[in-house]
Amino acid sequence: MSIPPDMRTGPRQYGLLPRRKLPQLPPKGERWHGLLRPSTLILLGVVILLVGGTWAGIALSRTAYPTTIDGVTAESSLGIDELEATLPVAPVAETEQSRIQPCPDGGEKQQVVLSRTLTLAASVSAADWAGDVSSTYRDKGWSVTQDTTDTGDTAFTLIGPALIPFVITLPAAGGSDVTIASDSRCAAG
Repeated sequence: MSIPPDMRTGPRQYGLLPRRKLPQLPPKGERWHGLLRPSTLILLGVVILLVGGTWAGIALSRTAYPTTIDGVTAESSLGIDELEATLPVAPVAETEQSRIQPCPDGGEKQQVVLSRTLTLAASVSAADWAGDVSSTYRDKGWSVTQDTTDTGDTAFTLIGPALIPFVITLPAAGGSDVTIASDSRCAAG
C-alpha cells in the first residue's frame, strides 16, 4: 500500500530522517550471533563494575557529621565555644546545662539540648556584642534572625551550613547574663 503524494507530510518527505531498516538476523553460521556479541559482553561487564563500585562507595562511606550522642554534644559545645570566644572580655562566670530529649521527628533517635549562661563583665554591652556577632555570622553566610521571646527577651538565632541552630538570648531587663543555647542534630544513643 503506498501513500498518495498529496498525503505525504513530515520530516521523511523532505529527507530529514533516513529510511528505517528492519533489523536482520545474523547468518546461522556466525559464531557470535544474537546478544552474545563481544561488545554486549563488554558493556555488561562495565555496567556490573559501575553498579558494584557505586554500591561499595555508598556502603563504605562515612558521613562528615557525627552520628552519636557524644559526637553531637561535642559539635554543639564547639559552636557555643566559638560564639563565646567572640566576646571582647572573658565572662565573669558561666554555667552549663544539658539534657537529652527525643528527636522532634518522633523516631528512635535523640538530640542534646545544650544551654550555657554567661555573666558578662561590666565593660561588655550584651546588645552590642550580639549585634557584632550577628553581622559577623551573616557575613559568613549564616542565616541570622532576631526575635522577641514571650518574656520580652531578645533572641538572635544563628543557623550555619551544618544546620545546627544557636540562639543567643539577651534579657529584657538589660542584665549582664546572656544565654547561648543549641539543639543538636538527631543521633543514635
